[in-house]
Amino acid sequence: MSIESETIERQQQSSSPSSSPPSSPQPQNKLVTAVHAILGKKISCTLSDGRKLSGTLVCVDRLKNVILCNVTEERTIDPSHYNNSQENKGKRCQIERKLSQALIPGKHLVRVEVPRPVYDHHLSNIRTIQQQTQ
Repeated sequence: MSIESETIERQQQSSSPSSSPPSSPQPQNKLVTAVHAILGKKISCTLSDGRKLSGTLVCVDRLKNVILCNVTEERTIDPSHYNNSQENKGKRCQIERKLSQALIPGKHLVRVEVPRPVYDHHLSNIRTIQQQTQ
């Protein structure tokens, strides 16, 4: 067998798919592990326009887009913007609505809050991780 034929055989063997199944993806660092830990937990998100959405975390992507399910949206409005009555001028009104799901673009996220029990149980070591990476 010549050197060229050995090289071609090696290339073919290395390019053929292996029979073993690919290993499951492992979280690359502890911050990714922390995000995995709060999937399925209730969180609150504040948006750049002042709305606050609370729901169960379903998904986060690399652009910080967030998907929540069983969502409650809260917003504060000035009722005088919706009717001509001067008696409500300056008063604020809290409006709430229920949504089955919501996609929140990462560019509109101002704050993401996790309840204290969830933080204590799943994320209490994040502060030390952040300090080590800085």
